Amino acid sequence: MSIAEAKARLLIKTYQPQYPLDIKEFVKLLGLDKPVEFHKCHELPDEVSALVIDKEWYESIHILTNANHPVTRQRFGSVHELGHIYLGHKGGLHFYSPGNIYGEDPIEHCEADIFATESLMPVFHVFELAGRIRSPLSLLKAMETFFKVSLEAAARRVIELEIYKRSACILLRDGQPAFSYATNDFYYTWEMLANFLGEIFTLMKPGQRKVWVYNELAVHTSRMQKGYMLAVLVGGKADLNMKVAEVL
Repeated sequence: MSIAEAKARLLIKTYQPQYPLDIKEFVKLLGLDKPVEFHKCHELPDEVSALVIDKEWYESIHILTNANHPVTRQRFGSVHELGHIYLGHKGGLHFYSPGNIYGEDPIEHCEADIFATESLMPVFHVFELAGRIRSPLSLLKAMETFFKVSLEAAARRVIELEIYKRSACILLRDGQPAFSYATNDFYYTWEMLANFLGEIFTLMKPGQRKVWVYNELAVHTSRMQKGYMLAVLVGGKADLNMKVAEVL
């Protein structure tokens, strides 16, 4: 377990905030030596979701979020920036941009991402939801609502926690992957699945949800609007991998 993950888990376990996380209230739990001011900014480049500005002579820490981005991305970016501050990362200016295109220190960027993920979607809450909601598609939808996060963030969290054994979450747009995450024991490649998923894409209508079988995989699919389809592929009997999460 990383230091960032451990610190976030300890915060959540100690203070037990309500979810979806109220970020302005969450700031008060961090014990920072300055107040934090949040600003929605329409002038940020599209590549930047959030940034933090803090100088020794400033009376407040300023976190700017890109007002043109979805609220879920602004929320993740805000907590990512709080992670930089709480974890004591050096420098008075940090950016949050998907893919880290601005060359932020990769270790610090990863630590801030871990802090944001664990704070917004705590491991024990995710496992509790997964224990009650058996359908992978329904679980992802519940996580979007309960945690106020994006579909991609929810999918990535389900995969990294290995909620399902031998699994993958793939969002297709017009038959091509918009995002794709898979557990380490999922041995299918996109090339192996492309024809099958492409055929499903053409067969389903917007609003439909179906479960298909492909070899030993259960393939849970949801056809969305604007050419999107979500597929959650689970190996074996699709049993939950309800291993005991390591929690401080």
